[in-house]
Amino acid sequence: ILENTTVVSPVNGRIQAINEAGTDDQGNPAPYITIQQAGSYRVKGMLGELQRGGIMEGTRLKILSRTDETQVWYGTVTLVDYENPSQGSGNEMYSGMSVDSMTAASRYPFYVELETTEGLILGQHVYLTLDTGEGSSGMALFAGFVTVEEDGSAWVWAETGRGRLEKRTVTLGEYDPMT
Repeated sequence: ILENTTVVSPVNGRIQAINEAGTDDQGNPAPYITIQQAGSYRVKGMLGELQRGGIMEGTRLKILSRTDETQVWYGTVTLVDYENPSQGSGNEMYSGMSVDSMTAASRYPFYVELETTEGLILGQHVYLTLDTGEGSSGMALFAGFVTVEEDGSAWVWAETGRGRLEKRTVTLGEYDPMT
């Protein structure tokens, strides 16, 4: 036994539990100390087998309140935990997308760090969706819709409103490999 030992945590928070045995009820390894992080919220979502790779660390998400449509938050995925999958029925909804139809499909937790938590309540259920940038001065397009010339200029085919298409020059913004 170590006496007068200092334990250092990478986060500020409050100790929720100490597990001196180091295992859970079934004998599986479990954390020795569980700490509830203080000072910031994060949102936990679940990702199904078919969405694996669709959300990754660095993906920007839009978080919508289930009870007040005027409340919107934005955040970035900081962790997709492929090491700790859980089993699901396949009929549940996660991240606004249905999980694949396999009866015992694995689900993977992911965590979103929010830009602001104003108005968010601890334990509140929310909807998660990809941040397509609709609040910015442009719009997100799939890369396959845009033609980039050798000189760097870019264009798309756009409908004129009279049942015809025209070649329209566009200004490119930030490239997002998710779109």
